[in-house]
Amino acid sequence: NEGKEKQKILTAALKAAEKLTTKDLSCGFYHYLQSQVSSHLEDYKKSFEEAVMARELGLPKEEIFRDNDLQIVFCYQSLKEKLPIEEWEEFRSRYMAWVKRWNWRGPETPDWKNEVRNAADN
Repeated sequence: NEGKEKQKILTAALKAAEKLTTKDLSCGFYHYLQSQVSSHLEDYKKSFEEAVMARELGLPKEEIFRDNDLQIVFCYQSLKEKLPIEEWEEFRSRYMAWVKRWNWRGPETPDWKNEVRNAADN
């Protein structure tokens, strides 16, 4: 029952974040919120897409910006484990285009970080 309650709360939180985003599509922070909740719901594709939108639109604080980058890396790692090989190759190709655009050192190393061993490491 704890799992059902958690799911219910996360679903409500996602709906609230989606409403905010609908009111102002250009607010990166609202996309960041959707990304975070989607990740907790284990929807890593949606989480990734929202995190990319958040990064592209901008975020209000450096800490949030960096947390969002770590979310992008976490989604990359999660999708690498979960996607079938063909889907993974397609995703990785698009992902690497973003990595290049953002001038990251590698797929798991944002430009501001020397090395990211695990997305959970801040």
